[in-house]
Amino acid sequence: MHRLAVLALAGAALAGQRAEAGCSRVIDVPVSPAGRLVFVEAEQILGVLPELLRERGALAGCEFRFSVVPRARAERTVFDAQSGDLYLPAIRKPSRDRSHLFVPLSHQGLAVATLRTHAHVPADLERLLADKNLRGVFVRGYYFGPAYGDFIDQLLADRRADIVPDIEALGRMLRAGRADFTLLPHVTGQGALDLAPRQPLAQTAFRIELLQAVPLMENGVYLSRRNLDAADLALLTQMFEQAVAEGALRRAFLRHYPAELVEQLRF
Repeated sequence: MHRLAVLALAGAALAGQRAEAGCSRVIDVPVSPAGRLVFVEAEQILGVLPELLRERGALAGCEFRFSVVPRARAERTVFDAQSGDLYLPAIRKPSRDRSHLFVPLSHQGLAVATLRTHAHVPADLERLLADKNLRGVFVRGYYFGPAYGDFIDQLLADRRADIVPDIEALGRMLRAGRADFTLLPHVTGQGALDLAPRQPLAQTAFRIELLQAVPLMENGVYLSRRNLDAADLALLTQMFEQAVAEGALRRAFLRHYPAELVEQLRF
């Protein structure tokens, strides 16, 4: 116990020294469009999370280098190729925890999304599975918890699911009537399928309803333990924790989502 205490104190001291100097290098962040969380406009990478990183990074002395790639490639880059330092947005996944550090930011529910012009579909996973006439479409690399993963596996086994490379393809499938529904986070999924992050949500072409009896998802980011040294890991973790505690994350959400939606997030 004494050795652990000494190591903890040493780590805290190292983090404190690094906090004064900032991150030791530029932090690489591969991203893909994710509704209002991440989007590209006039060749700029914007949205809740990139803007939060720039704002809080300036205070912590950390610079972030963004690259836009398909969602599945962003996942491979960070978790397999180990050439990316930070993965966002992310849901905690046990297999990732062995090599990466998860930093929680918020909690929200899972929802079913359909075109407003489509006939109503049940906001219940068991009833969605039971209706053999319904077909789902999902983005490769998306993961919204065990219930989500098990549900897709069952749909794939029934040959009632399509997997597409990005949110743009998913929206096209739904608009063309080639699929009936998808699953997305209840709050941050709002507006994501319209691919127009500045458009008022009242004008969205899609209906999103909270699923029944599904646990809240823990949303956050993953930091690479393999790429980042201990001091950078500690500094970035502290940066995110302070962003939540000081209300900076909530304010970033309010710049892109209506207050009534933000109130449904748990920070």
